[in-house]
Amino acid sequence: MKGFALKSYSKIIVFSLASILAFMLFVEIFVPKIVPRSSPLDALETGAGGETGIAALVRIGEAIYNGKGGCSLCHDQGGERAPSLEYLEATASERIADESYSGSAEGPWQYVVESLLEPSAFVVPGYGTEESTMPGYSGKLSEDELRALVAYLKFRSKASVDLLQVEPLQEEVE
Repeated sequence: MKGFALKSYSKIIVFSLASILAFMLFVEIFVPKIVPRSSPLDALETGAGGETGIAALVRIGEAIYNGKGGCSLCHDQGGERAPSLEYLEATASERIADESYSGSAEGPWQYVVESLLEPSAFVVPGYGTEESTMPGYSGKLSEDELRALVAYLKFRSKASVDLLQVEPLQEEVE
């Protein structure tokens, strides 16, 4: 009886090892490799699509605006859901000068960054009460993604886009 149990356990062990080996082989051959996601700004170094650094940064920002950030869902609706981003630089300056503004931005693009990270620092009249209806992007977008998004917003507002002007974002808010 002892010999029978030993043979059964041996068969189970051999079968288990063969199954594990077959699974590992299957994964190695048929499952695509997971490549770590690079920073959006890596495209600037490689000149993605033959674009210059600024053009690539703006293109990445536009992709974030229309995709991951979800900005276009509200801001491109003619001001129905969220404030228009047309003439953003002038509008941001007006908002900083507003007496109800409680944020810490000193310039229009600092205000934009602040609005992305802490949207309730200033709630535009008609778009919420004390809390903004806009989600905050702190921790949702990387610093590189925020840089690209700000570059796109600058480009869209016909403001000059300079790589140095969009770095570093976190220090602008503090």
